[in-house]
Amino acid sequence: LARDRRFGLFPTVGAGWTISENGFMKNAEWVDYLKLRASYGIIGSANTGIAKGASYPYIDRWSPSGTYTFNSFDDIVVLSGTGNADLRFQKTDEINAGVDFEFFGHRLTGSAGYFRNYFHGGFANMSAIYPGITGKGNTLYSINYNATLSQGAEAELYGNLQFGDFK
Repeated sequence: LARDRRFGLFPTVGAGWTISENGFMKNAEWVDYLKLRASYGIIGSANTGIAKGASYPYIDRWSPSGTYTFNSFDDIVVLSGTGNADLRFQKTDEINAGVDFEFFGHRLTGSAGYFRNYFHGGFANMSAIYPGITGKGNTLYSINYNATLSQGAEAELYGNLQFGDFK
C-alpha cells in the first residue's frame, strides 16, 4: 500500500458470561456449566497477490517484453501494470456468538454458535471489471472492489449415557 495508507486500526472486542457460576443458578443442579459468548472484530489485510509480481500495486510496473524489428531492438520495455495509490486495506468484519453447556453430571455436553464474516474492499484489477475494449488490457490498475459474505451456524452435541452396568 502507498506510504500514507500502510497503517490502520482494526479493533476487536469479545465477552463471555458463565451463567452457571451465578447464585441464581445454584438450585439448577442439572446444569454443570452454561456460558454465553460473543465477539466482534475487524481484520485488515494488505495481501497484494492481485497479479503475478504485483508486490507494490500502488506504483506502475514496467517489464521487458518481446522484440521490435524495425530497428532491430532486442528488448523493449512495456507497461505491465498501472499502480493505484488510493488502495486501502481489505477488511473483514467478523461476528461470532454462541453458547457452551454441560448438563446432567457432565453427561450431555455441547455448544452452538453463529458466525458472520463480511469481507469487503478486496483487491480487483479493473480489467476483471470492465471489458478489454478500454485498450489497456491487463495493465489497468487495481481497486478495492470485491466483497464476500459468509455466515452460518454450527452445533455439536456429545453424550455419555449409562444404563445400569452398560457404559
